[in-house]
Amino acid sequence: MRKDIAIATITSDKCGNIDVIKQGLETLNKKFDVYVADRNSSEEFLEDIRNMGCKRIIGPNKTLPDQHKQVLLCASENKPYVLYTEPDKVDWFNNGLEKSIEEFFLRELDHGEVSRTPEQMKTFPVPQQMTEGVVNNLLGQITGIQGDYIYGPQISSSEILKTLKSLPKDISYLGWGTLTYIPIKAKEKGLRIGMIYNANECPISQRNEDNADYRVQQANGNIAGILLGLK
Repeated sequence: MRKDIAIATITSDKCGNIDVIKQGLETLNKKFDVYVADRNSSEEFLEDIRNMGCKRIIGPNKTLPDQHKQVLLCASENKPYVLYTEPDKVDWFNNGLEKSIEEFFLRELDHGEVSRTPEQMKTFPVPQQMTEGVVNNLLGQITGIQGDYIYGPQISSSEILKTLKSLPKDISYLGWGTLTYIPIKAKEKGLRIGMIYNANECPISQRNEDNADYRVQQANGNIAGILLGLK
């Protein structure tokens, strides 16, 4: 199973948490082929992650949607399945990643979303619960599969990811919406979508976040990805 999966992830040393990002990449590179799309990082940082053994580092990319598109397409050209994740989910890499892969193949899914339970969702800041709830409800109505589409990690067949080639040239407005575009296309193709309940609760240090403006912007991008997928 592991040999059939590539890891696709994104980096930028302008976003903080550099040590955690490096730790995450080191963990992933021990067991998987890792593909990285970078945005505006220093040469020193890029050299550090090259030395970890990443299969390919793609960049520079101007925007987050460009990172997602480029790394997912690149990984899909090299393996039949791709697991996308942000590189800072170190705890999940250690206690949820391989269980999620095992369940994905056991259930013969084509697209799997690593998802939080309703109880886990309650540990996240209220603005995040509200905005992500809107996006999750929309996607659930469209795909017929209710659950959490926003936690981050998702596993997709490369067949689905090749639909990203059809995205318009300018996708800068999508924000995180490239990731909500994918389950729409999986549904369109009649493929098997499922929730994989192996997520973590909100880290204690993040539970008092007061960043409603960012959460609304994030939701706008996710909804834009849904609308683009429905065209």
